[in-house]
Amino acid sequence: MTSNESNESGFIGRQAEMAVLTAALDRALAAKGQMVMLAGEPGIGKTRLAKELASLSEQRGARVLWGWCYERQGAPPYWPWLQLMRPYADETEADGLRRDMGSGASEIAEILPELRTKLGGLERPHALVPEQARFQLFLSITTFLKKLSQAQPLNPRTKAERAGPESSQAMSPKPELTAWRWG
Repeated sequence: MTSNESNESGFIGRQAEMAVLTAALDRALAAKGQMVMLAGEPGIGKTRLAKELASLSEQRGARVLWGWCYERQGAPPYWPWLQLMRPYADETEADGLRRDMGSGASEIAEILPELRTKLGGLERPHALVPEQARFQLFLSITTFLKKLSQAQPLNPRTKAERAGPESSQAMSPKPELTAWRWG
């Protein structure tokens, strides 16, 4: 395809980048964990490339989860993780959530409080120093994503939205695209 041609979706060019991403998706679908980061200046097509990969991922049976990072004041803590998990929590029955979140549900409910209502009976996590609590939260989220990916390949994605000089650099890691499948 030349730069003047496009496929059905209107996606033009980027064959080399799409080949790398498709190969990473192939490895992820074969239970070989992958992480791919799209980086570059604003406006060069990273989001469009990520959307094309999301479409391909879904066509091939992967679950795609989206989250956006905002480097501005006012974004809630763990915002991209909330966006990845909330739609799944909303559409999944309580028994499925208990299975997928396991013992980490109480930690995840600290940032996704609607889980307490949906699951009922969740105890509050033990009081920990902030660094340990954050580590336990990330461990719980990772375990949850791992369980999801064992049933269906998973392509969680976050996109960084950049602001001006007032941006907060205190956000969680901001990979633009990751694809996981743990064996």
